[in-house]
Amino acid sequence: MTKAIVFDFFGVICPDLLWSWLGKTYKDLENQRDFFQNLTNLLDRGRMEEAEFVQRIAEKTGFAPETILPMIHKEFGLDKELLELVSQLKTRYKIGLMSNARAGILRKMLEDNNLYKYFDEVVISSEIGFIKPEKEFFEEVLKRLNLHKEEIIFIDDREKNTLAAESLGIKSFIYTSVGKLRLDLGKEGINLI
Repeated sequence: MTKAIVFDFFGVICPDLLWSWLGKTYKDLENQRDFFQNLTNLLDRGRMEEAEFVQRIAEKTGFAPETILPMIHKEFGLDKELLELVSQLKTRYKIGLMSNARAGILRKMLEDNNLYKYFDEVVISSEIGFIKPEKEFFEEVLKRLNLHKEEIIFIDDREKNTLAAESLGIKSFIYTSVGKLRLDLGKEGINLI
């Protein structure tokens, strides 16, 4: 029986800021995707400082370092329709947030936009040293929610993360839209008006 629904943040509740910005500004993104992903993984694990991350992106893209974060943060926005659904779900389920992110950035976004009220538990990769799709990340979420793997549903925009969760016995859905998520949840007996 489902007792909690756990959401990713970037790419689900909010656009994936770095990738959204790179998609608009960096012409050779597909050929350099691994470079940017490796940098992001280091930052998200808490193994690279933000200043070095910004410097490396500046060197690769040609933008001045001081302009990088302001441009990336301009991509911020919230899926208000999804947040309405999360509010409805919260009346009957625990709601978790698990995100590959630098804690300082994400926690500031959550605070500045009054988003903590939606979540019973927030687990951020840089605070625990693991990133999705590593099993230790999912295990930490289960521990904090005090639930078993068959009691949660995980929502993420990246298939590699949902496949990793599924391999651990956690029911998962790839997020593409609120309408599709409602259908997916409905198949699990979670029906909302």
